[in-house]
Amino acid sequence: LGGPWPPVRAYQGCYNYLQAHQQRRAVMAFTDQAQPESMVLAVKKHPAKNMAFINFRSNEIAQAVLSSPPTAICGVSVLPPRAHQSDPCAIVLKWSDLSVLSEQDLATHLEAQLQGRELGIF
Repeated sequence: LGGPWPPVRAYQGCYNYLQAHQQRRAVMAFTDQAQPESMVLAVKKHPAKNMAFINFRSNEIAQAVLSSPPTAICGVSVLPPRAHQSDPCAIVLKWSDLSVLSEQDLATHLEAQLQGRELGIF
């Protein structure tokens, strides 16, 4: 057959595709539960670190958060968010190791921030 068996590149490509597909399915499942007007689609905390991946309805919303980042959420200081490496509709947010933030706290705060900006209040 002229090459190594099993074809390593084919498996790597399939693995990457499946991994991305599973992440999209998780976001879509959360989106089905989110309110139709909600701008925050999903918040996924890292299992071991004080950081979260936050998905928004569009890349424009993610850019709006990046351009005017929160400095604190529920009284917890947060580092400036950064764009997600591969998803333009997502950001990565980190906070102090001594603090605890829930996925709901993050979603609620960012949703309120975005709604306030939309109304000209924030």
